[in-house]
Amino acid sequence: MKNLVFIALVLIPVFYGGESLHALVLKDIEIGGDIKKTKDETVLNIIQYEIGNEIGSSDLPLIEQRLIKSGIFINEETRIDLIEEEDQAVLVLTLADKFSFVPIPIVKGGEETKAGLFLMDNNLFGTADTLFLGGIFGKDDILFMSNYTNTLVNGSNMDLGAGFFYIKEESEISDASGDRLAERDQESISAQVFSTWHLGQWNLTPTFSLGSVEYDSYDHLTTYSSKFAFNYNNLFWGSFFPEGLNWDGEYSATLYSDEFGLKQESKAKLSWDKNLTDRLHMTLGGRGMWFDGDEILSSQVVSSILPASVYADVNMEASATLNIALMDFSWGFISLPLAFHVGYFDGISGSNELYYGPSAELNLNLKKIAMPAISLKYGWNMETTTPVIQANVGF
Repeated sequence: MKNLVFIALVLIPVFYGGESLHALVLKDIEIGGDIKKTKDETVLNIIQYEIGNEIGSSDLPLIEQRLIKSGIFINEETRIDLIEEEDQAVLVLTLADKFSFVPIPIVKGGEETKAGLFLMDNNLFGTADTLFLGGIFGKDDILFMSNYTNTLVNGSNMDLGAGFFYIKEESEISDASGDRLAERDQESISAQVFSTWHLGQWNLTPTFSLGSVEYDSYDHLTTYSSKFAFNYNNLFWGSFFPEGLNWDGEYSATLYSDEFGLKQESKAKLSWDKNLTDRLHMTLGGRGMWFDGDEILSSQVVSSILPASVYADVNMEASATLNIALMDFSWGFISLPLAFHVGYFDGISGSNELYYGPSAELNLNLKKIAMPAISLKYGWNMETTTPVIQANVGF
């Protein structure tokens, strides 16, 4: 037994690949590169390391992923180096800011043409804070929204945010084929306050909506709502696409001042991502939604092969996607996700309705702008033999 203990003690340093048995003490952090907007304090908040902490070369991938996941630095120009000086070390960060201010014009066709403009900045004051402001306007419909999130307040791992929304619209509820079943008119004004915690050691980000108040002038309803959501994300960015597990969950409760009473809603989404080659990526995913309340207030079913006017009390869907990086440029790359979806919903838009079919999407992913992809999507519901066309810009 003593011999086994001795052998283990000898082999442990070998299996650790030459890592020092004592950790290095972080002596200094140097931040350089093309950093014109982001503040040094913001970088330190993101990496969650400070002078005096213990550090080793095995910590560098974690620091790099935290910087990339912040979304405000150019991935290809992010470099992390550790200079060792006896039992101390200097951490050298070479970074380049993404262009964060993006105007997004919107034009939407259909029975009524709508147009609008949104302004988005994911690094407004150089603190990774986010501003989203703008609206869409039509003959009878108006959507105006503003949302601001102050990220990592005062060096903590907490975000604080607030939002204001005004909506006036005539919307419809349809079945899976897009045939109109009912209309729902709305004119409401609402405000909300929320907070998010970044628990990096567990890859977990819980969000609490501290309160939301909405008044609907059509129905003279006042609603009070609260929400809890979380995101587990261990995605690792090393190529065109990330690898790993991403899990979202949400529960919300809304209290109405009239006969609608209490509305409850739960949502969950889980996806697993894997790079098959440098340019070929696979995603297996599933999501679900449960709603409890008056049927006319049911939740929208979000699917690539269903119209946006489908609402239900219950929805489940699974999908498999192959994503191909087609063309790569210095400013971005074009990708083609090909997917197959299977799901069902039950509620005002149909009773235990099964749907299934393929979708194809063309994405323009921007490398140097802090904004999600621009995409065009085509879906086909094989159960109802109806197509769905969607376009998304920036959100």
